[in-house]
Amino acid sequence: MERLRIGVDARPLCLPVSGVSRIIQKVIQNVDQNRFWFELHAQNPHHSDYDDLLMRSDVEWIQGKGPLSRTGATDFNLRLPVQLRKDPPDVFWGTQQVLPPGLPSRVGAVLTFHDFVAYKFPDSMRKLARMQQKSVQKYSVSRADLILANSRQTRHEILERYSYPADRILIAYPGLEKPSRKKPEVTEEFLEMVSEPDARMVASHRRSKNAKSRVVPPFMLACSTVEPRKNYGVLLDAYEKYCELSAQEGRTALGLVIAGRKGWEKPELYERLGEMERRLPGLHWPYQGAGVSDEELDWLYRNCAFFVMPSLYEGFGIPLLEAMGHGKHALVSNLSCFHEIADHRAEYLPPNDVQAWAYGMLEMQVRMGKQRLKSFRIGNDWSWQNTASIHEQAFEKAAEMRKSTP
Repeated sequence: MERLRIGVDARPLCLPVSGVSRIIQKVIQNVDQNRFWFELHAQNPHHSDYDDLLMRSDVEWIQGKGPLSRTGATDFNLRLPVQLRKDPPDVFWGTQQVLPPGLPSRVGAVLTFHDFVAYKFPDSMRKLARMQQKSVQKYSVSRADLILANSRQTRHEILERYSYPADRILIAYPGLEKPSRKKPEVTEEFLEMVSEPDARMVASHRRSKNAKSRVVPPFMLACSTVEPRKNYGVLLDAYEKYCELSAQEGRTALGLVIAGRKGWEKPELYERLGEMERRLPGLHWPYQGAGVSDEELDWLYRNCAFFVMPSLYEGFGIPLLEAMGHGKHALVSNLSCFHEIADHRAEYLPPNDVQAWAYGMLEMQVRMGKQRLKSFRIGNDWSWQNTASIHEQAFEKAAEMRKSTP
């Protein structure tokens, strides 16, 4: 049986691991190597995070050359269409909810849809990426033979915005890997970033300068990218109010570790975050937004008291899924996609209600001391094998549809 050639928008693989790049990586790693051949198209060399992926026998990296490949946008919209017309694959997989213009009619098209951030929170995207997505979104949807939505919420939003056959939109949830039994190893430098001279100082609004020993006090964890729709302004307001409430009740407040990368927030929020980190002993932003490693993130999930995510909008919510995988309590916004992930296992709050979040943190702290969550079972819906299987079906169906088209 001849393998299907799958062209892939692999631009996310030029950067460190992100939600989209992880989906690409895990899907390719879990499909049947005897049925598919992946041609990964991008404007730059792949990032070292994906060295193992590029060593596979069913993967080829095709890097653009010349002036048209100076940016990801020009490479995708100008160079790639020419190459695909010269040497068309069986199917093209649009991993970032867009397809190359002028895709040959004989080529099947599978489009992965993550969210509608470009329309609902445009400031959360780089200007060029936002313009590109909006300019070719309608064409991409109409050209797609099948669409893969990352949640029921995203599927619903697609049907609301576009006239597209509902039976050709499949839900492909991102997968979840079972946490390893091996404890993650982190450096002393990292532990220094999330530790305190004295755990008793966490409830105070000033830092101790002369303590000799340091400890890692109990903490809540937030790990989304620091950008507007993640709602960190409300989180910081709520945490400060929570510290005041804890002091009033004579409780030692939990710390707050923010493990998200620096995104597209206003400078004022970063200034405020730095000021609060200096003033509130329990607040930490390791590496100041440069990002934590996979090992460090695993350590944070394992050791946090509970997880917080006050997003204004999401298409899915991989950090919440990962927190559930570690068996953690969660305090999250009342978004339908979060209900799909956590169901009754999380507490849901209005995203902009500072008081509700402050009291929610306090109540969660009290409750977690009395109630322990059962281990989150990684069912079939949340396995990468299931995610890959849905992609396999979509690739084969799209190729079949194009072969039967006159």
